[in-house]
Amino acid sequence: AVWEYDTFSLNFVSNFTNGFEGDGLTLFGTKGTIDIRGSHIRVFAEGQADKPIHEFAKEGPPHQHNWVECMRTGRKPNAPVQLGFSSLLPSHMANIAYRTGQKVAWDSKARKVVPWQPSARKHS
Repeated sequence: AVWEYDTFSLNFVSNFTNGFEGDGLTLFGTKGTIDIRGSHIRVFAEGQADKPIHEFAKEGPPHQHNWVECMRTGRKPNAPVQLGFSSLLPSHMANIAYRTGQKVAWDSKARKVVPWQPSARKHS
């Protein structure tokens, strides 16, 4: 999948391996790489794969447990709902594009996924 934003593009490629480093996700960018393995997250600057510039573990209970507890207690969740929505929207859009065979876009005013219109894309 390819996501095109105003100032950058994100390309997602998936493959299946023998699980050498376990389940995880690696995001490759033009300025660095983010590697997520379970609860362990490492951030590397471009060209410096030998030493992470940030390294940390996710904290707190799993999201589903936290969400249920917040519904019971009225506390705020570990992650704001809008952050979860914004984080998952690109994946849902990629799924819709794959299933329909068409490019799609996000209409922020209508708050819905719409067919992609080349004329609506800003070119710089």
